[in-house]
Amino acid sequence: MTSSRQPLGEAALAAALEELVRWRLDGAALLRVVPLAAYREGPRLVAAIAQLAEELDHHPELTLSYGALSVRTCTHTPPGISELDLELARGVDLLLA
Repeated sequence: MTSSRQPLGEAALAAALEELVRWRLDGAALLRVVPLAAYREGPRLVAAIAQLAEELDHHPELTLSYGALSVRTCTHTPPGISELDLELARGVDLLLA
């Protein structure tokens, strides 16, 4: 069962950001920028994150550029950062560990 899409309150979001140390707020979204030693690492990571996104039925914005992959996640309806975004962020962190 997937997590709730309801927006988190300020206290819950602050607590989550203490746990997700590599993520930061980017407007009403969570953002992690992953440095890449080589461009060819990027497509592999994009594929792995895409698989996770499909499993969660929650799809982040992925931006691959020279030297970095940006992962940005938010919930659109209702708008905000939800438990589902946190689940996706934790999953991305596990993929990158």
